[in-house]
Amino acid sequence: MSKDNGYMPAIILTIIVLITTGLLAFTSSITQATRDAQAVAADNANRTLICPLASTFEPVELALDSLDTTGVSEAYLVKDDQGAILGYLYKSQFRGYAGDVPVLVAIDSNNMIIRALALENGETPGLGKKIADDSFIGQYVDLDATKVYTVKPNETDKVLLDSIAGATISSNAVTHAVNQASALHLQIASEVK
Repeated sequence: MSKDNGYMPAIILTIIVLITTGLLAFTSSITQATRDAQAVAADNANRTLICPLASTFEPVELALDSLDTTGVSEAYLVKDDQGAILGYLYKSQFRGYAGDVPVLVAIDSNNMIIRALALENGETPGLGKKIADDSFIGQYVDLDATKVYTVKPNETDKVLLDSIAGATISSNAVTHAVNQASALHLQIASEVK
């Protein structure tokens, strides 16, 4: 008569899972520094892309109680190589179709939007991803940051911009992110002057 070894496959599987988990954790720990450096390099490349004349990006403290920082996770004072202030750079995000849509927004000292840049997001490939195309994101260049923008024609109290046909939620997310950055900019700019 043979013994029933039904528990043996479960023990072997548990050992395999533990070894695999340990190897993944080890690999993650030894590659963390490289992944962090790549993330910093990508962030710096995006900042330089949106503000090519900048030489420094000084972080702005967003923890002040007097500031409404809704949707804005980062703010930078942008300076050239002579130390002159070129403007401010904000990382803002708003909920799109498939998650938050992060946008970098550069605003100069005259409250004009220099440029906006849609960052990596989970929007629908081929449709929602068109928010990064110049044909859409380019309309945010040289806009007045003191005004509020929309892509919804029924919002008559705001300045209407074009949306992407079939991707209104994604278009709206970018517009809201730009509006959030502009609102924070006006608060910061009033405190700096």
